[in-house]
Amino acid sequence: MVQNRTSQWDAQTIACGASMPRTTVAELTADCDTAPTWADPAGTVVGVRSSRVTWVSKTLPVVLGDEAGRRDIDLDGNAVICHARAEVTIQQMRTQVEPMIHLVKMAAGTDPKVATTMLALDEAARLAHALLLAVDVARGISDESSIR
Repeated sequence: MVQNRTSQWDAQTIACGASMPRTTVAELTADCDTAPTWADPAGTVVGVRSSRVTWVSKTLPVVLGDEAGRRDIDLDGNAVICHARAEVTIQQMRTQVEPMIHLVKMAAGTDPKVATTMLALDEAARLAHALLLAVDVARGISDESSIR
C-alpha cells in the first residue's frame, strides 16, 4: 500500500511540476565525503565548486485539505489539479555540521519563497512536539491544561 501511494505521489509531483530538475554531476562529487544515508542521489545539488554540494532528501508531502490547490497542465497537456501541500525535506550543505529541515507550503496564491523555512534539528523537534501537543489538547485527549 505504501509503495502504491509513493508511486501515486511521484506521478502527481511530476504532473504538477513540483519536482524541478536539478543538476547532478557525479564527477564533481566523487571526491566529496560520503553522502548521508537519507540523501537522494537525484536531489544532490552541485554548485560551481565541488565544496558547494547540498544533499537533499526525497520530499515528504503532507496534503493540506483545507487550502486551495492550483490548476496546472501535465507533461501530456492534460489539465490537472495539484492539491495544496506542505513539503518537508532534509537538506545539508557539505560544510554544515548537521542537516536542516526544510519546510515549504505549496498552495494557490502562496509564494514558496515566502512560505519557506529552514529549521535546525532541535527547532524542528520542538515544533513537532508543540504541534502534537496542540492536537492532543484540541481533541481533549491530553492531560495538559494549557500549551506552554
